[in-house]
Parts: sequence; structure tokens; C-alpha cells
Amino acid sequence: MRIGILTNLDSFCGIAEYGRDLERYIRDEGVDVVRDSNPEAMSNVDVVIVNLHPVTMPLSVEQVQEL
Repeated sequence: MRIGILTNLDSFCGIAEYGRDLERYIRDEGVDVVRDSNPEAMSNVDVVIVNLHPVTMPLSVEQVQEL
């Protein structure tokens, strides 16, 4: 299984910090993880976790539906 985490990558953002922690914990369980702020990077994953705030990383409804 491959999990994608769609998240803000800004080092000074609490949401991005949570995304980094989540990635580390999932990897520790032996699961392949892709963490990126680009929705297109989620095309080759089985599950997408959307971890964002609309102010720091706005996505349209259509972009979320495509995931």
C-alpha cells in the first residue's frame, strides 16, 4: 500500500509539522508514503490524506474530487 499526504510543506506551519509527524509514524509502520503539496503527486497512491488549511493551501472542490 502507498499512502499520499497532501499537505503544506512550510516549515513554520503547524499543519505542515503534523504532516511531517504523520509521515514519520506511517513510515515507521513500514508503509510507503508520499508527502507533497502538489495534488498531481498523489496520482500513484492508494489512499490520500488531505492535511491542509484552506488559507495556506487552497484547493478547489474539483481538485479534491480528482484525488
